[in-house]
Amino acid sequence: MKKTFKFSIRKKLLLLSIAVLSLPYVGYQYVREMEQYLRDGLEISLAGTASSIAGLLSGRDALFPQSTNRSDPPLFVHEMKQVVQIDGYTEEWDNWLEWANDLTSIGGSANARIILAEREGYFYVLCKVDDDRVVYQRPDQPFTGKSDQIELFTRTSDGEKHHYWIAPEAPGHVSAYEQSMVWNEELWEEEPVPRSVTNLSGVWQESDRGYSLELKIPSYMVGSTFGLMITDVDDTVTRRLQGRISTFNGEEPNSLVRASDTIGRVLNQFSLTDGRRVWVLDMAGNVLATYGSLKKPTNHKNLLSRLYTLILPAASTRFKDDLAGASRLQGEDVSSALQGQAGIRWRSSPDGKAAIVTAAQPIRSGSRTIGAVVAEETTGNIQTVQRKAMADLFTRSVLVFVGVTAILLLFASSLSRRIRRLSREADEAIDERGRVAHTQVGKPWRDELGDLASHYSKMLERLKEYNDYLESLASKLSHELRTPMAVVQSSLESLQFAENPEDADICLKRAQQGIQRLQKLVTRLSEAARLESALYSSEMEPVWVDQLLRSCIDGYRVANPGQEFICRLETKPGLQLQCVPDLIVQMLDKLVSNAVDFAHAGTPITIWASEHDGNLKIKIINLGPPLPEELQKQIFNSMVSRRDARDRNEPHLGLGLYIANHIAEFHGGELEATNLESREGVCFTVRLPLYG
Repeated sequence: MKKTFKFSIRKKLLLLSIAVLSLPYVGYQYVREMEQYLRDGLEISLAGTASSIAGLLSGRDALFPQSTNRSDPPLFVHEMKQVVQIDGYTEEWDNWLEWANDLTSIGGSANARIILAEREGYFYVLCKVDDDRVVYQRPDQPFTGKSDQIELFTRTSDGEKHHYWIAPEAPGHVSAYEQSMVWNEELWEEEPVPRSVTNLSGVWQESDRGYSLELKIPSYMVGSTFGLMITDVDDTVTRRLQGRISTFNGEEPNSLVRASDTIGRVLNQFSLTDGRRVWVLDMAGNVLATYGSLKKPTNHKNLLSRLYTLILPAASTRFKDDLAGASRLQGEDVSSALQGQAGIRWRSSPDGKAAIVTAAQPIRSGSRTIGAVVAEETTGNIQTVQRKAMADLFTRSVLVFVGVTAILLLFASSLSRRIRRLSREADEAIDERGRVAHTQVGKPWRDELGDLASHYSKMLERLKEYNDYLESLASKLSHELRTPMAVVQSSLESLQFAENPEDADICLKRAQQGIQRLQKLVTRLSEAARLESALYSSEMEPVWVDQLLRSCIDGYRVANPGQEFICRLETKPGLQLQCVPDLIVQMLDKLVSNAVDFAHAGTPITIWASEHDGNLKIKIINLGPPLPEELQKQIFNSMVSRRDARDRNEPHLGLGLYIANHIAEFHGGELEATNLESREGVCFTVRLPLYG
């Protein structure tokens, strides 16, 4: 028999519940794992960008200055993006104040910070000096070294050295002087004489902590080296030297490191994603070129994006970029790259609003490392992608929740409608007089309601059969009782008019036969009534199967001398059955009696016993008229019989098979009646459990 797949209501509701409840968990796992994947992907992408640029710059030694091994550190020259107003104030320099060169006084208490920049052929210098007392030059004692002053040392591109002094008499515009050798006719020798330098301009301004000096010098006067020395004098009376601050210790000024236009053009060939920045460094960590920005514009045009911004804040673009305008980079990643090994570093912005990842790759020339490429980016893109994924997940979750809710409402409505329909059909199945109007209710749904409808239909079928049985009971009883009563009545009437004793004896015998038949009918009715009480009062005991069957068959042969019986016992010797022996014998008697009654004359009755799947299976086969299809399911009901068409003297109420089926069910078995495949007879099969 083919099994049909049944998808129960419980399974449907459980599946929907799991689908709904799994969404938050799946979303959480998705976002949790996605962030790590994106971080790994960002590191790989940045390393790839840095490696590509380092490959283009490899072997180009001329682009990288080789003066980084000097004892005097090089000074970085920033590229000024805006016009500089020489006024002694630092508004134009704010972006680079953090990257100023810090200088400490030698023998004094003053400290200084200097920043160098270039723009359109001019060299700019900002010098901020912390000095608790500023001492200006006396007009009558110029260039005596007995005042606060600043000296500049340069070497032009043609190799000429220059030494400039700036010693103001008061705050404001300053003049620079250079010593030149002039012939003294009186002494007949050359002597140094201060000469004003007109193309060098500057402004000296006092501050709360000291003073600042802002200078503008033509670039050709500076060349590739520049040095600065600050003289500190604190006592206005003695004007004794307090200390000096210098950018260099030797005779040669500091070398200058400028941004490389050639490297900048190389970087411009790359199309960087928004929010990514690339640095090219020399071996001292000085920045030779930079390209890109960490800041990435955000766009929230539509209303839905703005709504998500309220729920899931976008990546911050207003974080503090601590490396903006940096002239020198440092860190584990940079140190590793300058030593020839790639490096990765994660850091936070100073305000904690952004996480920045840096990938550094070495630039090589043969086996030497000549510089490094540093690519960096914030996690803003990761946050943007993560936010977009969360927004998509949120949108889809809402849609799924709405869809599942709609499905649940439709399912609940459908379920309620099916239940109401089943209830209505079940109510209409019984009419006002208590009769079954129809037995089929509901539809063959493959769930619990389908099972309930099927059970209702089977119950109505049994109820209809029972009603039919009750309605036909009177006619069956009257049919069975009418014949013996008619025999008794006719015999008594004949006895009344009998003229000789012989006729009277015949009438009495016929009356006695009618009364005996009535007694048999009453006995069989009482037998069915007493069966149930007899079942529950009986005790089971083990019985040898082969002995029980052989003794029964021997008795059937004696009771039916003209009937042939074939016995086929295929059970193993010593097989036992836990049962009530008398009831089993009674059951077999009913089945064999039925087979004898319907067997064709001269045909044998076969009794076949075998063991199958832990059950004792007994088949009783007779060759005779087959069972009608409509009778196969009703044959074991009480008061059901087909004997009305046969000429029998014995009364039959259809209780024999009913009693046999009842006995089989009491022993945990079942009784089945089927037609032979050739439809030339009927087979009754009894299945009884051997263990239990």
